[in-house]
Amino acid sequence: MTFALFQHRLIESIRARLRNGEITERGFARRLGVSQPHIHNVLKGVRILTPRLADKMMCELGLTLLDLVEAHEMRAAGERMWLQQLDLMAVPLAAGRLGPAEEWPDFNAAREWVPLNRREVAGIADPLLIQLSPDPKSQWGITPNTLALVDKDEEARRNLVAGAWYIIRHGGDGAVAQAERKGERWQVGGLSVPAGRTQHLHLVQAKVVWVGEDPRVACRLSQRGRFLDTTSK
Repeated sequence: MTFALFQHRLIESIRARLRNGEITERGFARRLGVSQPHIHNVLKGVRILTPRLADKMMCELGLTLLDLVEAHEMRAAGERMWLQQLDLMAVPLAAGRLGPAEEWPDFNAAREWVPLNRREVAGIADPLLIQLSPDPKSQWGITPNTLALVDKDEEARRNLVAGAWYIIRHGGDGAVAQAERKGERWQVGGLSVPAGRTQHLHLVQAKVVWVGEDPRVACRLSQRGRFLDTTSK
C-alpha cells in the first residue's frame, strides 16, 4: 500500500460522509481550523492534501490508518508476516494441469498459493508450481499428485542447457521435454530449433527445476521430490 492510496481513501471517506449528511464542508472546515474553500479544493483534488491536514481530518473523524485498510489487505499482510516468520515463500499453483489431452494451464491464474521453504526457491527468478497429468511416455512415474516447480523467467527459457527439462507448448499441447544439443541446433520434445537465437521462446514456456509429490504436506521440496536444476536451487 502507498501513502497516495491512503490519501485517496481518506478523501473518499470524507466525501461519503458529506453525501450522507454526517458532516458539512463548512462545519468540518471550522473544526479543522481552515477555510471552507480550502477544504473544498482539497476534496476536489485542486489543492494537495498535506500529511498535517490529513492527520487532523483523521483525528476529527476518529479514524486510524487501519480503518482505511480493507479486510483482504489485512489478511494478505498477516499471511506475509506468517510466511516470513516461518522462512516460507508463497508460490502460485497454476490453474489447470499439464499433460496429454489437457487444456494448456493458465500460468497467470493462481489456483492457490503454496508455502514453500524460502531457501529452496530463493534462486528461482519467477517460480510457478504446475500440476502434471499422468503421461505414459514420461520416465518420472507421474501420479495425480505430482507437481513440477518451474522457472518462467525469460533468461531461464532463452539459455537452454543440455540435459535440462523444460515445459514446452506446441500446437496447443503441453509437455515436459529434455533439451539436447546437436551441432548448431537444439532438440526439444522432438522439435529442432536453431542454437544461439530466440526462436524457441514461443516453444519453451518454462524450465523445470523440481518434480515430486505435492509439497504442501511438508513445505520442503527436498522431502517430496528431486531437484532437476541445481543451478536454480
